[in-house]
Amino acid sequence: MLLALGRLSFGDVGGRLLAIDHYVRVKSTVPAIAGQEVPIYVRERVLAGAALRGAPRADRVALFVHGAGTPAEVAFDVPQPDYSWMAFLAQAGFDVFAMDTTGYGRSVRPAAMTDPCNLAKERQAPFVSAPCAPSYGHAMTTIASDWNDIGAVVDYIRALRHVERVSLLAWSLGGPRAGGYAGQHPENVHKLVLLAPAAVGEIPARDHEFRLNPLYERRQPVLQNPVVSRAEMQVGDVQDARSHRRSRLYSEVHGR
Repeated sequence: MLLALGRLSFGDVGGRLLAIDHYVRVKSTVPAIAGQEVPIYVRERVLAGAALRGAPRADRVALFVHGAGTPAEVAFDVPQPDYSWMAFLAQAGFDVFAMDTTGYGRSVRPAAMTDPCNLAKERQAPFVSAPCAPSYGHAMTTIASDWNDIGAVVDYIRALRHVERVSLLAWSLGGPRAGGYAGQHPENVHKLVLLAPAAVGEIPARDHEFRLNPLYERRQPVLQNPVVSRAEMQVGDVQDARSHRRSRLYSEVHGR
């Protein structure tokens, strides 16, 4: 009787889709907190039956890496029917993870990110009585610190799920994040999938054309200070990041 009930219970819950939160301790290489051990948030979606069975198939473990604009949960696990990429893969039998790099979502936020003086001057008004100079006038994170975060999470997943390699799926600025890590550590990566990967390039020769386009003025983020600029924060060099932003907006406005 007990055995039969046990089988019934497993069958009842085996198709349930689980959401599991993990926090991975990382020795940070972010300049503002270099050397500190900090938490990186990792979200997991997996069928209960797969989780109860133990180690998944070696080719069925995947990690999502987000882009510049949104953290992982918002980008890949929207809680609406048929809008979660993580849920879709989990229903197909994958053990799916997504991570927030430093400064995003539920991961650690260096203290300088909470100082309103580090906002662009035009964004300071709701928080300070008069414009103030930034207390931290440097890029908050770098592409190398993103690679460090990814490396720690990949190692955590490999140990947790007893697999040698993990597949990486990345969107937008997640492209150079995941792609750069994969290029340095191919032994840890099973497959690499890049959706509309961002590219850092020079300013287009026809830059003046889209500066005059009203879409440019309406859509551009304020990127005066590198502390609050996602693109600048991740690339690590203000001029390269601004070139990246202009190149990307030029492509969007002109369809190229």
